[in-house]
Amino acid sequence: MNTPIPSPTSRPLPRPLTGAEPLGEIGEVAVAEALRLGAHAFISKDDLTHLVPAVERELEGVAARRKRRDAEGARRRDPAYLAAVLDEAGAAILACDDAGAVEFWNAAAERLFDGLAGDAGRRTAGDLLDRSPASLIGQGRQRAVGYRTDGATFTLEVAAREAQVEGRRVIVLTIV
Repeated sequence: MNTPIPSPTSRPLPRPLTGAEPLGEIGEVAVAEALRLGAHAFISKDDLTHLVPAVERELEGVAARRKRRDAEGARRRDPAYLAAVLDEAGAAILACDDAGAVEFWNAAAERLFDGLAGDAGRRTAGDLLDRSPASLIGQGRQRAVGYRTDGATFTLEVAAREAQVEGRRVIVLTIV
């Protein structure tokens, strides 16, 4: 036999009330199962006094999640955050334009190629690799020969992907 659902204040819930799931008159087992499956509260259709506070709590939760999501997005767009993440990456990362001019490199690339600092706009992928970046796009990891600033050569694995940045093509090289 179904019994009216008790008011949330008559006994403790397994988790805090943060929203509402109108369930009507159902058994306690069904209420427990609904809470287990994600319902945040239960409201008796015969006593809707708890409906407005439950909806308000859920709306506050939505606002908090939206605020957290927006803050995370802003952090990901922060240049200092991105620079720190890229500089701590274990793989060397280079970005080149269509002509192969190196526009960006991270700290791992600087170490791998024995110093790129101060060479912005003066180095090309041809100075660093035996292949053009465009020929590597979509080929997966490929073996290549790398050239250090002192002329020494070494074997590496490189993958290239294409990105669109402000309407222009950028070739991103990941080197391990």
